[in-house]
This record gives sequence, structure tokens and C-alpha cells, in this order.
Amino acid sequence: MKRLAASLGAILFCAACGAPATASATGDGGADAAAADAGSAADSLDGMRIELPCTKDDSSTTCEASMPADVRRAMGGDPGALYQVRLRVRGVVEEKTLRGGTVASGSDTLLASGGDLGNDTYDVYTVDIDSPPQTLYLNRGTSGLDYSLPLDYEVTVTIAGGAHVTLSADPVDTAQIKNLDATALPIVVPDVPPYPSAFDGQFAQIDVLGAVALPPTTASPARVDALVFDGQDARRTTSTKDWAPSVVKNECGTTQALTGLSADKTTKLEHAALCTPDVPDHFARGACRDVSFDSSGAAACGATEFVAGIAVTKGLPQSVLCCAGLPEPASACAPLALGTVDAREPGTTSGDWDPNEVKLECGPSRFVARVTRATSGGALATITCCQ
Repeated sequence: MKRLAASLGAILFCAACGAPATASATGDGGADAAAADAGSAADSLDGMRIELPCTKDDSSTTCEASMPADVRRAMGGDPGALYQVRLRVRGVVEEKTLRGGTVASGSDTLLASGGDLGNDTYDVYTVDIDSPPQTLYLNRGTSGLDYSLPLDYEVTVTIAGGAHVTLSADPVDTAQIKNLDATALPIVVPDVPPYPSAFDGQFAQIDVLGAVALPPTTASPARVDALVFDGQDARRTTSTKDWAPSVVKNECGTTQALTGLSADKTTKLEHAALCTPDVPDHFARGACRDVSFDSSGAAACGATEFVAGIAVTKGLPQSVLCCAGLPEPASACAPLALGTVDAREPGTTSGDWDPNEVKLECGPSRFVARVTRATSGGALATITCCQ
């Protein structure tokens, strides 16, 4: 089995942090109790498991699989407190190519934090954590292999008390590689059901090895880098699945909203999208929906929705992803029109986030609620910023 020693230097995603502490049998009683409470904060996450069983043989190496329901649980502990949670990930999966992201050192690593998925049809396994916002890809590797491989590695992740943790699996095209290794033998994962038998299909299971409380000052910084359209999806989460099939998608994180778009000065073809910083108390997602442009060229979200993503074809907008979750209806809305120079609301501090392109950007604490495109040609025309 491949075992991963992940040392990534970032507090969100770290295996060089040491084993989480446990309560000692001696010493200060209050400290021991606090350590015990921290150790049990992640108990609710123990044993999270998602399965993609084979439902029908397709070939000697592939079978059909259906989209499973997400597995979603709430972290225990004190709301707002941060915990280092040590997890063990085991299972049987196929590899998935991932562009970018933060990966562990070594040539056999399977885990990545962040990054963008390509457009191939290989399965993807993810863990989405809504506070601090982060997406972990469990089966990073090389798409195109015709065999599966076992998962068995440990990772330490920072999770806030009360955060929601979602384990997802997406077969993408309803087909998957069978549970067969490179020598065509079934893979058995020791001490994980259905051990000593092999599971008929793929699965991922997460077990908690421990947790320790962290000072609140170790929270991660917000992310405000741009997502570039380059012929492949650029998404900070896949929890919304393939919400615009066969179309290139840019999507912000689970507690972010779209706050800007850029385009070529001459052709007006979209080039990049800018997301707000993480704002869990304002952009905590509820239900999301794909909204197409109407006959007037507008794609608008509802009163308590915000734009969380946009889908394009060859630089032309096709639809937007609207997500519910605003604590109150959008207000103080104002449009920005695409021209030959930047149109940015006062107070922006993001700098030149897409050099050489013309940018539309909402001001601080504001987000995109509506996008329009030209009725002739379909190029980006305006965004509407609200608060």
C-alpha cells in the first residue's frame, strides 16, 4: 500500500504537526479535561465512508457505478474554536489528474489541498470543509490508468468547531475502474470492511486518530487569487457536482462569492474570475442552481442568492451558478459595464489580479448577483454588484 507522510507547511493541511495530544493521567485537572474535550471534538467524523459499488460489468477492467449521496457530518467542539484533526484515509480508488493545489512531497502522493480538476471522466473523491474553507482531493494521480490502487495515508487538517465536513465521490461518466490492481488481482484493505474480502467497486473511508485544540490566531488567510479560463474547469469545490455538463466552469469556494470577471480588451472573451475572501457568516451556501441567460441576455440570481460560479464556452458566458445563503436580501445593487479599461468599484485592494486584461470588480464586501451578455455575439457585457 502507498503510505503518505504529508508535510505541507500550511496549517490547514499538515502532517508535520505531530500527533494530536491526549489527556494525561496526571497533572492539572482542568488541562486534562480540556485535552479530553479536544480529543473528542472530532468523534463525529470517525468512520465517514462513501462507496461506488459496481452495478454492471462493462469490460474486464471497468464497470458501471451510480452517483452516491454525499456523506455530511458536523464537527464537534466549541463553535469558532480551531482543532488540528488527524485523519487516516483508506480505501480503493482510481487516480484522477489534478492541476495545481498543494500536494505532499514524494512521488507516490495521492492527497492534494485545492487545485483544479481537468475535464476527463475519471472518478474524483473529495472532502469539503466549510470552516476554514478547504477542499481535499483524496485520489490525486494520473487519469487514464486501467487499474485501481489502495489508499492508506494519514493527514492532519485544521477544522473549526461546528464546521460541516462533506465526503463526496463522483463517477463523472457513471463508469469506473474495477477493484483490480495492476496485476488484475482484487485489492483487499486490511481491517476495513468487507475485510478479509475485497469490496466490489471503489470506496474511501476516513477514521479519526485524534484532535487537539489550536489558538484562534492560526486561522488560514483568505484566498483572493483569480481563477483563469484555459479550456478546463477551475473550481475550488466540487460539492455542486457537474452543475453545467460539457461546459468549462469557474467556481468559488464554499464560503466565497464571485466578485469580478475579466475579459480580452478586443474580443471581449472572458479570461478569469475573481472570488471574494472566505466569509462564512455571509456566503455559507444553501441550495445552488444553474441559471441560464434569458432572451434579454441576463442571468440573475434571486434576492437572497449570490453568484458562486460561471460557465463559459470558448470565452462566451453560458450560465451562472446561483447559491442561496445571504443573511438578508441583496441591496445597493449597481452595474459595471465592460469596456476597454477597468471598471472597478471604489475601495478594491486586489491589485492587478489579471494583467493585460480588462477587469470588472465589485467593491469590498460586495458580490456579483447578475451577469449580462451581449445579445449579438454573446460576449460578456455587465456584472451587477450588490451587498
